Amino acid sequence: GRVVGGVIYFVVLIIWLLVGIVLWAKEALVSRTGLAAFGAVTVAMYVVLQAMYFGVSYMDNIASGTTGATARAFGSIAAFSFMWVLYPVPKHFGVAFLVGSSYERAVPYHALFAILALLQLTAHFIAMAVTVLDNSNDVFSTDHARYHHAPLFGFLAWLTMLLVVVVALVARRPAYAFFRVFHLLWIVVVVFA
Repeated sequence: GRVVGGVIYFVVLIIWLLVGIVLWAKEALVSRTGLAAFGAVTVAMYVVLQAMYFGVSYMDNIASGTTGATARAFGSIAAFSFMWVLYPVPKHFGVAFLVGSSYERAVPYHALFAILALLQLTAHFIAMAVTVLDNSNDVFSTDHARYHHAPLFGFLAWLTMLLVVVVALVARRPAYAFFRVFHLLWIVVVVFA
């Protein structure tokens, strides 16, 4: 289930990247209309892939008898959302470069996917707290044996992601240097998630 879903997910992404490269080579992405259409289809594809992987993950968790199937499915799509957040970011060899666009045009997608990842991570956190944890104090537990992953690390990942997104939304323009340094906390999010 999940492995097949993950393979489909990555194959579709690679095909979409190749489509972007071909469209750029044919100069179809030079106009604002072409870029806007490509961006709209990219966002729609994100929604479809996330829904597909949520369903696959949910059914996989139900079939294996895992508690908190919905919570764990939200966690699975949040993990894939991090890939989408990091996908357009590299300035000189990112997706924008490969499809002939600019880094500056990719930044709004980076922000959009980060907000969506935060929402999915929040849904995962709330659902795990409600359906899986034995009591509210277990959020601060480091017990790997009982919960598969230590809840404390998930809580720290969620809290750090929340801080990175809020600081990015509030301080990007007025305090750019602070924003850039604070953005390095994405490493904490990835490690703890």
